[in-house]
Amino acid sequence: IDTDLRRPSLHRFFRIPERRGLADLLAGDATLDDALRPSHVENLDVLPSGTRPPNPAELIESQRLQELIGSLRERYDYVLLDSAPLLPVFDSHYLTVRCDANLLVVRSGHTSRNAVKQSLDLIERVGGRVTGVVLNDVNLADFAQNYYYTYHSYEYGTYAEEPVERAG
Repeated sequence: IDTDLRRPSLHRFFRIPERRGLADLLAGDATLDDALRPSHVENLDVLPSGTRPPNPAELIESQRLQELIGSLRERYDYVLLDSAPLLPVFDSHYLTVRCDANLLVVRSGHTSRNAVKQSLDLIERVGGRVTGVVLNDVNLADFAQNYYYTYHSYEYGTYAEEPVERAG
């Protein structure tokens, strides 16, 4: 479900027309069957964000969204929500409290440590929890070079295999 009602992106990624979607469904202007789209990935349907509403926060915080997620849980094995970035808008914080698991997506080389810390603090403040972190847009060439340098500058120590007893 593309829950980013301000700057949606799933429809572009999955090459799905952005006609009807979540916003239309929550506003009562579409049915679930009208809004759901099959994707090019087997056994994966997508609910795009739909028509951009004037009140995205109200729709995301609505009881209708909770009911929709509940009905989708009965229909699908997993329901994934792609939300707006955490820091600029509050919508995503609301969602973190209502999900079984949350992944914080961090863009390598762009998202600052401070932004990650602020995001984690905000999620904790609203009672949400982060299950894991996804580091995306990683330049593997840079990573491999850095790993090679780090690995070869690492020093190994010696450790006793068994405790040494002192003779007394």
